[in-house]
Amino acid sequence: MSIQSLVDMIVSKGYQVQGVGNKLRVLHHLLPIYLDIVFSGSKVVVKLSFDNSLREFIEDLVSSGNEDVGDLIEDVIGEFNELAASLYKWFKDNGFEINIKLKEGEIDIMELLEDILEITEG
Repeated sequence: MSIQSLVDMIVSKGYQVQGVGNKLRVLHHLLPIYLDIVFSGSKVVVKLSFDNSLREFIEDLVSSGNEDVGDLIEDVIGEFNELAASLYKWFKDNGFEINIKLKEGEIDIMELLEDILEITEG
């Protein structure tokens, strides 16, 4: 069991991984949305979050009119949910206690999208 094998597994699924202190950040290639994997001894918390630039990114997509932003965001969240299932298995197989907290981040992202759509649709 090594953290490098975890990183290799995540990278093999097409994500970029950054490590800072006791945290790994898994970045998505399309949107400034990411998973934070926070280590505390044998406990791990996985959270869905987003960069401050997400609002501007969504506004740009909406104003360009060539993208169904809601579908794109739901697809990215779905991909992270699938990755979280793989992470859950990896951590359980390697003796970690894991807590996956994606719902709160998902709600925040969808509320941000709704706010933007309400403003742009006027």
